[in-house]
Amino acid sequence: MIYLKATRPEIFIMDWSMIWVAFFLVETEINTYFIITILILMLISGPFIHGAVDIINDYFDYRIDVKNKRTDKLLVTGEITASEMLYLTVALLIIGNFMALLLLPPLFAFLMILSSIIGVLYSVPPVRFREYYPLSAILPSIPYFLISPIAWYVFTGAVPDKGLLIGLILAVNMFLGLTLKDIYDYLGDLQHGVKSIVYWLNPVKARYFVILVTFVSPSLIVLGILLNVFSNFGLLVAFSQYLITLLSSKFIISGEWSPGISYKLFYPTYRLGCFILLSLLGLLKLI
Repeated sequence: MIYLKATRPEIFIMDWSMIWVAFFLVETEINTYFIITILILMLISGPFIHGAVDIINDYFDYRIDVKNKRTDKLLVTGEITASEMLYLTVALLIIGNFMALLLLPPLFAFLMILSSIIGVLYSVPPVRFREYYPLSAILPSIPYFLISPIAWYVFTGAVPDKGLLIGLILAVNMFLGLTLKDIYDYLGDLQHGVKSIVYWLNPVKARYFVILVTFVSPSLIVLGILLNVFSNFGLLVAFSQYLITLLSSKFIISGEWSPGISYKLFYPTYRLGCFILLSLLGLLKLI
């Protein structure tokens, strides 16, 4: 049970919503092959690839997490040892990538391997680009951008503007998550030489920048409506994200933002809830 908790299932469950969007907005036949591919991709990307890169990040961020009093991290609380984390990371990466090569279409297998490489380099020295914003937010967002055009190409043989726009929306949300993390981790980051967004700006300006980024995702949906890429039903999703952004702004500006607010309040609504709604509208052919 501790090993499962170490993979941070609450995070990859929210990221699963991005996979649902990428797939269910593809204008193709919803057949057995389509559904099985989604389920396999979700299985591999979540508890294996995503879990592995989260664990290795916790391993190399240990000193920073101690400074930031991150009691949600198992290594900080002593519930898991450093050696266990390393063994678990290697096992999950091997199993996840082997399953990807064995069970997924080649382009999706490539995406899983790319995600693994980026995830490891994010945390592991000497590269450890996690210490250099905005690379720390841009590079991990690339697989999230690619998943939509790859899904369109695999199932339809073409990549329309809609597929690219969906990929951009997913990438912006990943970029937001990694930028938002810098807001509540900045004390430990600065003490250990991490050049986060707070290093380049300051805590106040960084908070306003994050708020601006939260407006990008719903604005891209509105842009898609104006360009006739989405139908007007997309306004429901855009309005929901705008509303959640406004409600969250108070916590961000005041400096009260915390991992608990992110994982228990913001992402389940802004990302998971809105993206599931977006994908259901797509599944019903309303977008």
